[in-house]
Amino acid sequence: MKKQRVVQLDLIRILACLMVIMMHSPMPIKDGEGGLMATLLYVGTSYFCAPCIGLFFMVSGALLLPTRETALPFIRKRLAKVVGPTLVASFFYLAVDHFLGSGGSWVTELLSLPFSAQGTGILWFMYTLIGLYLLAPVISGWLSTPPNLQELRIYSILWLVTLCYPVISLFAQTNETNTGMLYYFSGYAGYFVMGYILYRHPSFLRWRYLAPAFLLSCVAPVACKAMSWNVDFYRKFLYTSVFVVVMCMALFKALMQWGAAQNGASSQNDSLPDSPTYPLASTWCTSSSCAIGCGSATLSVRSVTSTFRHL
Repeated sequence: MKKQRVVQLDLIRILACLMVIMMHSPMPIKDGEGGLMATLLYVGTSYFCAPCIGLFFMVSGALLLPTRETALPFIRKRLAKVVGPTLVASFFYLAVDHFLGSGGSWVTELLSLPFSAQGTGILWFMYTLIGLYLLAPVISGWLSTPPNLQELRIYSILWLVTLCYPVISLFAQTNETNTGMLYYFSGYAGYFVMGYILYRHPSFLRWRYLAPAFLLSCVAPVACKAMSWNVDFYRKFLYTSVFVVVMCMALFKALMQWGAAQNGASSQNDSLPDSPTYPLASTWCTSSSCAIGCGSATLSVRSVTSTFRHL
């Protein structure tokens, strides 16, 4: 039986790919030039494209959870798609590093490959993705029950609390180590589960709460820069910050609702397969090949999309 393609998730992939390109594109701004507006442009472009990683993981959670296979076949199938390309790319980056004279011990780097991204470290997200694959069969037992919405809300609230730690630490002490009370609710697994929640339970999160939070997330980093506040931007405004997560949830929900409305209008005329939206999404997701520059290494968006398009 042929699976029905979810056009909304294709659109989310497209947006995430474009965000990756924008985030890694060089800015024609030199230090000390351009003034406040140039700084705001640089920071704004990086920040507003930060949801790219979270959106990819949310799409994965939407499509994979709960798993339809037992643990070993699922893990074997998923790892077969990502381990090979990850190793090939890692060897390439290591070779480039050694060619440029910046590499370390080959033995240490090769022994480290199963545990951390080597070379430039640009493949860190692949290790996170593999970790989510390993986790998927474990949490699928909970999600396939199906879970009570109250349980999902408890998990989501506790995950959001951990995302607020960088803000809470401004006025209180927090324990973000592995001895922390909420340590096991932190990290990228929350994106994975949230993708499942918003896909399977669209009414779980309402716009009356999400819209104000989204506006606050848009304003917060710009206000910090405009007011010249000394904050750790990487910790407070990147992938695992509450502000970026709120933007991810808003974008995911908005695109899912828009796509559903478009599909509903098309289905009334039995014209979904011939709709221009469907081939556009399919073509962009399968043939994007724009390169992303990052230091001495270059990633292809085609490799990113090919990794996630079957998730």
